[in-house]
Amino acid sequence: MTTNNLPSNTITIPLAEGDRTLAHHFAQQQLTNTKANQVYFNTLAVLATHHYLAWLNIVSDLEQSQCWSEVNQFCADIADLKLPKLGFLECRPIVHNQNVCQLPLEVMGDRLAYVIIRISEDQKAGELLGFVANPKTPWISLEQLDSLDNFLIFLANYQPKIKLYQWLENQIDEQWQTLASLLSPQKLVFRNSQFHQTLPNIVNKLYLQNEITPPTQLSLVQSLEQLLTLTNDEEARWQAAEMLWELDPHHPLLDLRRIMDLGTYLGGVSVGLMVGLLPKSDDQISLLFRLYCLSDRGYLPPGITLTGLDEQLNPFF
Repeated sequence: MTTNNLPSNTITIPLAEGDRTLAHHFAQQQLTNTKANQVYFNTLAVLATHHYLAWLNIVSDLEQSQCWSEVNQFCADIADLKLPKLGFLECRPIVHNQNVCQLPLEVMGDRLAYVIIRISEDQKAGELLGFVANPKTPWISLEQLDSLDNFLIFLANYQPKIKLYQWLENQIDEQWQTLASLLSPQKLVFRNSQFHQTLPNIVNKLYLQNEITPPTQLSLVQSLEQLLTLTNDEEARWQAAEMLWELDPHHPLLDLRRIMDLGTYLGGVSVGLMVGLLPKSDDQISLLFRLYCLSDRGYLPPGITLTGLDEQLNPFF
């Protein structure tokens, strides 16, 4: 079905009796008719999108979608569909006489895109009308929708955002690997034996520079652990963290360090980006970024600089 208000192509996906039965089952768990109706149509919209993606051989995971949880169905108005390695797609239903879709505030800004699906009056089909990638307001009119053709291009070119706060909950995307899995042992240990001999003096100097009395009864690892909790100086904390990483690469306080192969060659060597997280006492997080040479032999070429840009392409480091 095509109208003047819609993009040039829409696709109607049949909804089988089993789809309606499942949606009805979820709806029956709700306490009010209003909530039951919401869950019913949300489920049909998700299933229609799931079937559409399956037809295109695009993998989606219903079981890992947040809306498939009975707790989330009860507490929130969400209709998400998990796309592995990409994120969550929001599938918002509208009925036959609607020309505007209102997005719930709880899904604003936390989805890779928003697909609008018109559920037929007999609930036997869902018409995918189009999508919006970055809505500015919760109100989406049909005139704002981009076409499904562009949706496929959007998915093919989409680069998922890295949500580092999820690392604290041990939710780390598989593309981010441990350093030991990508780096050779020689590259993991970049200090020489002379450095390790002078390490106690370096640790004591860090304590004194931060006007803290150096410990006398603690091991090196314990001294560095203590320094991380006592000082608020970020440079000193990162120096302590890096020395602790070298002494104990799997230390539980500093396990939030991952590396990703950038798929880029500079000066003939493969390059990886390491990101380290260092929690602070005030619930803030310090970040460390470093480039590594992933090739077994070779080094990063001189003169490389690493710059972080925000969404407006303004440098923040």
